[in-house]
Amino acid sequence: MSLIRLPDGWGAFVFLLTGLLFVPVFLVLLHLGQTGPKWDHITEHVLGSYTWNTVWVTVSVSIVVLLVGIPTAWLVSRYEFTGRRWFAWLLILPLALPTYVSAFVYYDVVQQAIPLRIWIRSEWGIEAFLASEPIIRNSLLVVTLSSVLFPYVYLACRASFSDQGGRLYEAARSLGKSPRAAFFSVILPMARPAIVAGLALVIMEIINDYGAVHYFGVPTLTEGIFRTWIGHEDRISALKLASIAIVAITMLLVFEKLLRGRARFEDSRSQPLARIPLRGTRSILAVVICLIPLTAGFFYPVWRLASWASTGLFSGRPGRFEFSSEILAGTTVALATAAIVTALAVVFAYAVHLRPKTWRAGAGRIAALGYATPGVVVALGVMATLGAFDRWDLPLPLLSGTFFAIGFAYAVR
Repeated sequence: MSLIRLPDGWGAFVFLLTGLLFVPVFLVLLHLGQTGPKWDHITEHVLGSYTWNTVWVTVSVSIVVLLVGIPTAWLVSRYEFTGRRWFAWLLILPLALPTYVSAFVYYDVVQQAIPLRIWIRSEWGIEAFLASEPIIRNSLLVVTLSSVLFPYVYLACRASFSDQGGRLYEAARSLGKSPRAAFFSVILPMARPAIVAGLALVIMEIINDYGAVHYFGVPTLTEGIFRTWIGHEDRISALKLASIAIVAITMLLVFEKLLRGRARFEDSRSQPLARIPLRGTRSILAVVICLIPLTAGFFYPVWRLASWASTGLFSGRPGRFEFSSEILAGTTVALATAAIVTALAVVFAYAVHLRPKTWRAGAGRIAALGYATPGVVVALGVMATLGAFDRWDLPLPLLSGTFFAIGFAYAVR
């Protein structure tokens, strides 16, 4: 029997597709060793602050989403209380709001906090007044990102808690452990792979974010790419920053893989944990715990947006809706890209299913690297790719700046 398995049609298609999707990221990585005209200024004055801001925002938001996502997932999985069935899916809704939209809403709180800052100045002096502004702004940034991104951890943990059998948990309880001790010693370690996977998604979204950090004036690596590219008009240095971001995210993914190792926790022989009914004060407390992040991440932003929209609509001033073409274009691109990307994902999954222990699994991870890449980095890579293609002067229409370019960027992303 031959030890070498020749690639079939599925394998060849996956190979070509992986190469196509990785080209924009690869072109960005080529600039890792290059230096633009503004690079010395960047490294001397701003690169440290870009890196530090990225790190502290990532760490702060990660802590908050863990403190919110794990308890809410445990409550809806383990206990029965008023509204539990509603909260089980309502807690996913914050993902429907882009971070920059939520940031636009919460930035208004900075303006509303001006009386508080004036009181701080009158009571504690000008230095406390000046220090209060960045504290309020940075705190609201963490709240904004956490309230939108915690469903990643919530979903991963809820699936893990729901699938875990109750045999080990009940065994721990029968040995004298309290419910809290059994949770921390049995349930939480079993859910570690899910927690790490959900947190990795959160961290990638934080590093990818541009709108929220821009609103609150906290320059991270992603905003640094925009500033270098547009403000300094230094495309080479922007691509170098983008390549640094890709390397950092790749190291994060490798660390996440090493941290999980071969961890797989399954207990298919047991029944899922039976839910414990909560009554009275405990039921109210469970509702409050679930309602706070849901309000912060969805109800409050939607209420503010609806309030502003109604104020404009019923202000009595003549006006018309001018965004129909943008909505049509955006919806068309979204639907077309969603259909294409779903088909590509099915191809990858089926090809790996046919031959799971081959290079195909690695090809899928390489193709998925685009999700871990900031959107601005993907945009730079796609522009470089299609720009080089257009410069070949082929008898084809230009691809740069078209719907094809946007769809291709979404597919890579």
